[in-house]
Amino acid sequence: MDGANGIRAILIDIDDTLLDFDKCAAFSIRRAEDATGVRLPPDAFSVFKRINRQLWDRLQAGEYDLAYLRTIRWNTMFAAMGVTADGLDFEYHFERALEMSAEPVTGATELLQALAGRFPVYAASNAPSGQQEERLRLAGMDRFFADVFVSGDLGFSKPDPRFFEAVLAMLPYPPETLLMIGDSVSADVAGAKPFGIRTLLFDPHSASKGDEADATVRALCEIPAVLGLRD
Repeated sequence: MDGANGIRAILIDIDDTLLDFDKCAAFSIRRAEDATGVRLPPDAFSVFKRINRQLWDRLQAGEYDLAYLRTIRWNTMFAAMGVTADGLDFEYHFERALEMSAEPVTGATELLQALAGRFPVYAASNAPSGQQEERLRLAGMDRFFADVFVSGDLGFSKPDPRFFEAVLAMLPYPPETLLMIGDSVSADVAGAKPFGIRTLLFDPHSASKGDEADATVRALCEIPAVLGLRD
């Protein structure tokens, strides 16, 4: 990527890019257990991570929407864990707790400060309406954003082209002047690229091939240098 040449605005993912979803989810599961009286087995979080990833992969493939995922998520988890409980009730308390969880990824606040000093910054996230705005507020990050675009408001989830079409319709910038920053090749990179939006992959675990996006970093602190930004 040739620095920030030609970039006029930033789109950035939230979960696992700015906020640590694993930490937020673990907190929310504990809160949901307390609220419902349901006690999960010791390996519950590893089961949650595996099944939640599978469910989100299917959502991103267009098999169903976010509303449907929310109706099946915890009943699917409970079936895999051998737990007999009301998954819809647990989902409700899990999501209420998730709205109050805001554990930043290392370097996230500093990155936003650097980006917002140079560009308008817009969140582009797959999440229920209202949830991400509150979490960004709790993390003290909301002040960096010009707007927050979430699938719960737009009706479509990344990488669905209709998500990006809706975002582009609300922005005054040609797609080739935008940069999408995110941690997902399948959602962030693959969703943005067909529109000519430039892409920067945050890949802290070296899980990608390294050539899917226009640039790839292992740490958020590397991004300002990639974009040629100065302190």
